[in-house]
Amino acid sequence: MNVSVLHSPFRHFCCKIQFIAMSLTLLLATFTCSSWAKAAALHHHFRKELQAPDCTQLGQRMRSPHWLSVPNSRLVVNPTFQAQGGSDDVTNGFSAGISLDVAAYFGETPIQLPNFCSWESLNQKVVEGQNLDLAPSAWNVDNLKTNLTGEDAQLSSTANFGDMNQQVTVNLDLTPRLLIQVPECKGGWALKVNDGTQPVDAYLIGDNSLTGEFTADIRKATGWKGVKTFTVKVFAIGDPTQTVTISRIQFFGSRESAQIKPESSTWFPSSIVTEAGAIDGSISFEEKTLFLDKNTIGEQLKIKQDSLGALLLTGQFHAGAVHWDEAHQTLDMTGDGFHGTVVFNHPARWMGTRTSILSRWRHSSVQDSQSGDWGLELLDVNPGDRILLAARFEAGSSISSSSLTALRNLITAQNFAAALSRSERSWNALLASVPRPQGFALHGIAPLGVSSSQIRRMYYRAWVFLFSDILPPMPENNYPYPQLATGKPALWDGGSPHARPSAQWDSMVAIQMMAWVKPQTAWKAFEGMMSLVSPDGSMLGEGLPAVHAQTAWILYSLTHNAAQLRLLYPAIKRLLLWKAANPHWIFHSPVESPSKDSEFVVSALLDMGFARKIAQALNLPEEAAFWDLRAAELDKQYLTWFWKRPDGHPYWLYNTADGSYSGREGTWSLTGLALSPRLLPAPQRDSLLRFYEEVKRPDLPFLVPVLSRYTDARLVIRGLWRYGHKTGAVDMAETALRDIARAGEFSEVYTQDANPLPSGVQPSVFGACHFIDATLWLNGLDICNGSPASVKAPYAAGVENLHILNRTINLHP
Repeated sequence: MNVSVLHSPFRHFCCKIQFIAMSLTLLLATFTCSSWAKAAALHHHFRKELQAPDCTQLGQRMRSPHWLSVPNSRLVVNPTFQAQGGSDDVTNGFSAGISLDVAAYFGETPIQLPNFCSWESLNQKVVEGQNLDLAPSAWNVDNLKTNLTGEDAQLSSTANFGDMNQQVTVNLDLTPRLLIQVPECKGGWALKVNDGTQPVDAYLIGDNSLTGEFTADIRKATGWKGVKTFTVKVFAIGDPTQTVTISRIQFFGSRESAQIKPESSTWFPSSIVTEAGAIDGSISFEEKTLFLDKNTIGEQLKIKQDSLGALLLTGQFHAGAVHWDEAHQTLDMTGDGFHGTVVFNHPARWMGTRTSILSRWRHSSVQDSQSGDWGLELLDVNPGDRILLAARFEAGSSISSSSLTALRNLITAQNFAAALSRSERSWNALLASVPRPQGFALHGIAPLGVSSSQIRRMYYRAWVFLFSDILPPMPENNYPYPQLATGKPALWDGGSPHARPSAQWDSMVAIQMMAWVKPQTAWKAFEGMMSLVSPDGSMLGEGLPAVHAQTAWILYSLTHNAAQLRLLYPAIKRLLLWKAANPHWIFHSPVESPSKDSEFVVSALLDMGFARKIAQALNLPEEAAFWDLRAAELDKQYLTWFWKRPDGHPYWLYNTADGSYSGREGTWSLTGLALSPRLLPAPQRDSLLRFYEEVKRPDLPFLVPVLSRYTDARLVIRGLWRYGHKTGAVDMAETALRDIARAGEFSEVYTQDANPLPSGVQPSVFGACHFIDATLWLNGLDICNGSPASVKAPYAAGVENLHILNRTINLHP
């Protein structure tokens, strides 16, 4: 391992020497087969590939609207509203145009604003179709208690989930969309269809607890066309005390020639640019969405063609009130704990509000409403116009006069351009600050169309996700710390009260990554998580095999902040002891269970090793001896709980109440390979390696069944490497890069079909951290121990721009 430290006054001198040496090498390599000019061009391309891309170079065409946020913002554009499944064309309400969804983190759970605003054509006409009667005789019921009156249906499950279903025959070419109104929900619900040819139902709207009016495009979700007979299923989710009320289910469509549809959409870290127009050619425009500041979302429409002379802007609100100020051309929204204000640079006329998307717009003088859709007609729209709007969100019930003045000053073309330029410069600086791998090619596996340039872009996109994922302190929750959310765009909120966006498992690995580029932010986020540890060592919220001591050690290794480490050590110790005593999945509230999970035990054993390092760094020899003793005790249990005999097959689960073993096929047990030989004797080690050889499949995405999750894969990769299965380790790391790139999104887990797709929480820090870690590991750097650790992986090209103890280090194998 060759480590170079670049800092003043020798930094520039060393860079020049390195530059000259590389230039000579490249020139000599190419002189015999090309001209000097070609060699110089090759050198330029080589250096360009090794440097971080800028904001514009990360631009990527997207098939559907993509999330957008910025560091320390409470806002996210185009978040994920459905928990799972469903069509990517699901909207809360009907958008016949280009819709902008928004979520805002105010209070403990994020405020969801689907279809916050939508640009539509005035020519849009709705075609009403079959309305499904809510009378009892019209529906079959399965595991469901119902109260159907003909006007609405109140549903509650008798077995965690149940459904009411009805067979229908519909012309999907004429009325392809299905509307459902959900005025109240105290549990959860979902909407599915099935034509009897598939073993599982097709999701239209995934499991969720939202209220409002929803629609989904059946053709897009299923591929069905024409006159079709199928079954509609409405699910209620939860215990018998939780109810969901359905007030309307109806098929409808629209005159497609007048619909405004996106022709292309390109995502950049700083903006989303969409080309759109009506099918009949009556209007076309370029839409640009960006953050004007961390509290304000901006929209710019550049009109290319318009034969209508007007454009319709609509939106939805679900809880609170909306008010239109004609004199100041300002739209105000108030909700539970937040206030939103929208201003325009173009004259607009109030269309009023409506309670359903199937209602017609009528000009109204009533400027206040409590629910439904709102509409504005933008007048005298001409080719070349730039229509600007800015939407600012703040805590509280009203916007201050100074904030309103600042907001109105933003809606000029000059200020929009300036905001975009600032955002691009900020992103360029962040991208330049991250560790810089020197190689991105796949060598040991079939690339399946994934190129090195694609992997390079995905690596830097992963860092964009992590930076965007930072949430600011939330004083309204009594939480004065930043958060690395499980997935800001995913709206996951199963964490501890006061910090629900943060998960014990997911947020820890995000903090570990952030420690390499923003250590102070990472320290504060970690301190916040440790503040949630109770006196008995438990932590509320979903509990999984997190590694808190490892995270603390990485932070300390990169900063040597012993005072902070000493301050947090008691909470780290309490939490680790509690997790070692309760090694099983916990959902929200700590409970005792006889079930023991091998992955939880492995994580606790690994964390005890890091706790021992912390004790030594803090000069606490008695604590170091304590962790040696506890690790030996837990290791003895580990070897007893998950093997019937030392050289037998490993098990995933053990029940201390009856002594039963289960989960023989569970590949999570392979995480035990991460343990050192001191904790993993040869018989158990060999049994795990035999199990790995049994289950690995070279043709399977992510190589091993069920191990697409980052925290599982990184342990197995390092274990295989430690115990001599180096090709298997490299192949697992390379398949992660290839298959995440193929899926196109950072996700908690991935399907392992021929074409992997995001699954679980999406987008998620797990997918982003997986990509970053695998890229660095394949380039020769193991980041999981704090200080740079060399991995002599084949084809490792090195990593530059590592920030450790206020120095910049370049690591070359």
